[in-house]
Amino acid sequence: MAYMPGSDGVDAPRRHRCPKVEVLNTTAKEASVGEVTTIGLDLAKSVFQAHGADEGGGVVFRKKLRRDQLLAFFSSQPRCLVAMEACASAHYWAREIGTLGHEIRRSRQPM
Repeated sequence: MAYMPGSDGVDAPRRHRCPKVEVLNTTAKEASVGEVTTIGLDLAKSVFQAHGADEGGGVVFRKKLRRDQLLAFFSSQPRCLVAMEACASAHYWAREIGTLGHEIRRSRQPM
């Protein structure tokens, strides 16, 4: 089916001019600390990203943490698996977070 531009001056098929918008009503609840079994940690220079997951792999939380907040955050979490990418600073953070009782796993960087 070929498209023929209409007289309205818009050069797009009609189906692209009227997008459907679906509104999702979700309520964000504070995660129970007992639900988190794995925390993925994205390391950076000053702002870190922590992603908590439950046993089924569902997202429990996503948090931005500054360097000075990181250890306080992990001390408030139950003991769990913490996964991070292996890099120069990962060894330092693995030691620090490991002293809080968490199990640490570092993944190799992709080539």
